[in-house]
Amino acid sequence: EARRQKFDSQYDWLIRFFGFYSTESVAIQRANKLFHNLEVQSQRNGFKRLLGLNIEDEVSFQTTQHLLMLHTWFVHKRLLKEGDSGKMVQENLFDNVWEDTKRRIRAAGINELSVNKHLMETQKWSFGSCVTYDHGFEIENDKNEELATALWRAVFQSDDSVPDKKVLQLANYVRKQMKVLYDVPTDRFLEGDIDWLDPPMTTRDDMLIDSNVKIWRPTYSATGKLYYWNIYTRESRWKAEAEPWEAE
Repeated sequence: EARRQKFDSQYDWLIRFFGFYSTESVAIQRANKLFHNLEVQSQRNGFKRLLGLNIEDEVSFQTTQHLLMLHTWFVHKRLLKEGDSGKMVQENLFDNVWEDTKRRIRAAGINELSVNKHLMETQKWSFGSCVTYDHGFEIENDKNEELATALWRAVFQSDDSVPDKKVLQLANYVRKQMKVLYDVPTDRFLEGDIDWLDPPMTTRDDMLIDSNVKIWRPTYSATGKLYYWNIYTRESRWKAEAEPWEAE
């Protein structure tokens, strides 16, 4: 960090010359940080347990998308408080979301000619879920029933076998998490410094892993090829330095 600050001070004129601090560039940087932050939260193990999955189970495309969109919706709602300065960040945030979605569509083996068609279909039901979250969140005196119904239809994909208790746990998480997000100061929030709550059904082992993990996260290139990136250093490579999510 000290080395980076020294570099910035020495070459500040050059950085500014190339537009690193322009309004658009700053918005892109902030959107990138926010996206990577919410993506990590959406993939935590507590959500797998809530959905009745084993930790080692692969999560389906739809489930991954619904959890990603739920946390994108959190950040979207918070950005609305920032007015015009939040609008540009929000546009770039959704660019990140859809680029990630396209990579996962390609990784699922979808023919390249059909990728955009699948993306448009995914965008349609993703935005639809966000609209129902908005509606459910605005109703505050119904014991979270409307919000829970929206989450059941989206995240739990209308599965009648899911216990009401689990759906309400997620609804309570959403309500509490939004309150926490609203309380985060603007300067911290826009730098991607978000206080995320533990997902429902998070275990002590999960918390240990989350706090000590070497985060080499698996993701996909624009062509659908698997690679790994470190959320702290932003370094990427084709093979992880260690197994993804391995505790130190």
